[in-house]
Amino acid sequence: MQTPVLQVGRPGLRQLLLAALCALVADWAAAGCPEAAVVPMRQFTAWARACGGFLAHHDGGGLEAKAFLANTGELEEADDDDADWAQFLARWHFIFGGTAVTSEQLRDASYDSRWGGTFPTGKGGDALSAKSLGRRLSGAKGRYHGEFVLKGQQDRHRLWWWRTEQWHAELAEFAESARTLPAGV
Repeated sequence: MQTPVLQVGRPGLRQLLLAALCALVADWAAAGCPEAAVVPMRQFTAWARACGGFLAHHDGGGLEAKAFLANTGELEEADDDDADWAQFLARWHFIFGGTAVTSEQLRDASYDSRWGGTFPTGKGGDALSAKSLGRRLSGAKGRYHGEFVLKGQQDRHRLWWWRTEQWHAELAEFAESARTLPAGV
């Protein structure tokens, strides 16, 4: 391990720190790896839920757990790409709901006025091919943008089907599953 913080002068301190960390992780795992309800963070949402849950489990709801990711609102405002994706996915959800579509079907619908200028374009504002659109969607799969996450699934013919989901529905499911866990888990 090359982390300077763990390269301390006292012999055995690194092992002691790592052993303490392992004990904390084991305790968190024994408690069922509780997760925190956090604002979606694209591909980092699962990580943020786990880290927030780890901190809350060991902090008892004190300062560290409350301060975890406290500046996410500021970071979201600075992310123009995220804002573009959030608007695009919101319009997509408005137009298609939760219905899965292929990138070709999505591209064919790109001329619909309901997109309100949010549909992605290529360089110079050119329309994307279905293949180019599919590549962009693949890069955004599972990432959270605003209230929405893009989900994709390949069928037995190796064709990708895409749909949007609102993230608060996932949090509601998570909260419901947490309520139904047996006592002490």
